Amino acid sequence: MTGIILEGIPFAGKSRLLANLRAHPALAARSSLLLLGSPYTEDGAGERSEQLMYSLLAALEPLRVLTFERFHLTNILRHAGGDRGMLKRVEGMMRFYRPTTVLLTVSEEVLAQRLAAAGQPAGRVGELLAQQAAYEDLAANCSLPTIIVPADEDAVERVARLL
Repeated sequence: MTGIILEGIPFAGKSRLLANLRAHPALAARSSLLLLGSPYTEDGAGERSEQLMYSLLAALEPLRVLTFERFHLTNILRHAGGDRGMLKRVEGMMRFYRPTTVLLTVSEEVLAQRLAAAGQPAGRVGELLAQQAAYEDLAANCSLPTIIVPADEDAVERVARLL
């Protein structure tokens, strides 16, 4: 069993990538698939967030499945202040699933276009790029396989190769 954890800032294109993956032949060839989006994988601050991650991993253990959108990096950055100790503990639990974390990144130009299309203030570009840098910094400290994939036309094929 292998899994994919799709991480990235808002407007990086995670949902778009997942939608395109659902139509990809590599995904259709899998005998079973479970995709958990961020409403199922994010909760509360610090310790509560860490407990949620452990609970999800324990519940899914019999299925040998792990495909999450915004899981450990997002929880650790948003709810635990980037706690490297929590990263190490959570990844220790995740090793059993042999997941690869895919950090989807977006360029400043594309991010500005996506924010404008969503009616978001242009001033958010800097804030979101700073968040992206924090994701990249935390990803560099991961002990599990982690790849950084630019959100471009080749992203779907790069991620599909992991399936």
